[in-house]
Amino acid sequence: MNDLNLEGLSDKQLRIFAVRCARRVQHLMTDPRRVAALDVAERHANGQATDEELKVAWDAANAAWAAANAAWDAARTAVRAAALDAAGAAASSARDAANAAWAAANAAWDAARTAVRAAALDAAGAAASSARDAAWYAAWATARPADAARAAGAAARDVERVEQQKILDEIRQEQM
Repeated sequence: MNDLNLEGLSDKQLRIFAVRCARRVQHLMTDPRRVAALDVAERHANGQATDEELKVAWDAANAAWAAANAAWDAARTAVRAAALDAAGAAASSARDAANAAWAAANAAWDAARTAVRAAALDAAGAAASSARDAAWYAAWATARPADAARAAGAAARDVERVEQQKILDEIRQEQM
């Protein structure tokens, strides 16, 4: 950064310098009170406006600044509330999906257990070794969908945890 040597400049020259610097960013001034204050400051630097006119313009520019800050605060609050609502809805949906997957896994497990029991009873009633082997293979084949449903429920819970962690990380980043 370059250091400016402003020594030896008169008050008028310093005021004109300040006005010219402000003119470079005038396109960013959205409130006409700020532009008007800049015009009065330039006229004052050139001896064409009184101290009272400068004070009135300065007060109006400060009021514009305060209004802009209030609007910014209101917008930030509204965005934050909307983001929190959306995050809560997403987390709730993820939780509901995980609960549904868990219920499906439990139902599949119950069905598999019932099928295994029925197959085991049928196999126990038969004396032949081949019947026993057939019951074992049937029970194994029946239990496999339950394992898949249980894994799906676990995966859904993992997805919910990851999404909740992302939401927390975003909130922490916003607060920095």
